[in-house]
Amino acid sequence: MVMSWLTRSMTPSIKQSVMWMDTTFNIWTDLLERFSHGDKFRIADLQEKFQNCKQGDSTVSQYYTRLKVLWKELSIYHIVLVCTCSTPCNCGLISKIQKERDDDCVIKFLRGLNDGFSQVRSQVMLMEPMPNLVKTFSLVLQQEREFIGSFSNILQEFVANVNF
Repeated sequence: MVMSWLTRSMTPSIKQSVMWMDTTFNIWTDLLERFSHGDKFRIADLQEKFQNCKQGDSTVSQYYTRLKVLWKELSIYHIVLVCTCSTPCNCGLISKIQKERDDDCVIKFLRGLNDGFSQVRSQVMLMEPMPNLVKTFSLVLQQEREFIGSFSNILQEFVANVNF
């Protein structure tokens, strides 16, 4: 049953390469060996896309989603390492490293926004501690809604004046 599920979820070329294996374990081991290694070219490509990601003509939500997908895929390759010493340390370094990475993503999100968001960008950058990405997205989304509401009101006034 599991073998059937695995093979039905594969592309035809991958399925063809494992179809003669007799156990789920063999299929899974083969796939793990084939696809679990970090591909330096893929990492470089993701880093470039992440650094060049800008809002442009996208809504804040579209930009956020695009950036978050890149960030999550990059984080698969860049796992925060855990101390494996026999006496585990309690300095909190791991959580500090993770917080720094999260802050980097918030900063990248803010820097990629269009200039109309400069006020909210500055406000978030001055917050101590810096909010997480979801909270930052929420703040920027509120600003976008305010822009849309203000623009809609101005447009309605303009149309009313033209028709007058």
